[in-house]
Amino acid sequence: MVVTEFISFDGVIEGPGGEKEYKHSGWTMPFWSDEIGKFKLDEIVSCGALLPGNVTYQGFTAARPTGTDEMDFAERMNNLPEYMASTTLKKMPGTTRPSLMIVFFRGFQD
Repeated sequence: MVVTEFISFDGVIEGPGGEKEYKHSGWTMPFWSDEIGKFKLDEIVSCGALLPGNVTYQGFTAARPTGTDEMDFAERMNNLPEYMASTTLKKMPGTTRPSLMIVFFRGFQD
């Protein structure tokens, strides 16, 4: 498993691409470059599946299947198997493709 994330030195991770509902939305945009874009494209081309959390998964679902681009990034994202980890959802909403939901439970009691 390989994990890549956008995270600032002071711990900001939310809304890197401009999602309106976050306080620090779009904070990565001033640092975006062709080199970063190539890295992200190579990353999605070489992976075998996605493992988003609930919030990221909901964002992906809202963009599908209408997302398109010239480099086939969206097509690749739309066709990869997904494994979602959640402590709140009981089923994986909005998908018709191969998927597996992993539900984590907190506070087991005897």
